Amino acid sequence: VYYINTDCNSGSGNYTTDGRNLTIGSGVITLVYCGEDSLEPQYLSLLSSVTSMTLEDGQLLLSVGNNSEKMLFIDPESVKH
Repeated sequence: VYYINTDCNSGSGNYTTDGRNLTIGSGVITLVYCGEDSLEPQYLSLLSSVTSMTLEDGQLLLSVGNNSEKMLFIDPESVKH
């Protein structure tokens, strides 16, 4: 199960992995209007197009589609202050 937070919504769904391949299934999300400046539509669109993942040193790198777009997620606990 995955959990997401966007600008003003939250949701969850299921995902599957096969080695580095990652498929993020559609899930449920709250429907609060985030405003015209929100990046939520782009964020959700990218997540639905993820094809593979790499996890290293507290960083999750998701590859999107068949191009070179990437999404980087950093574990806040791994950031040194």
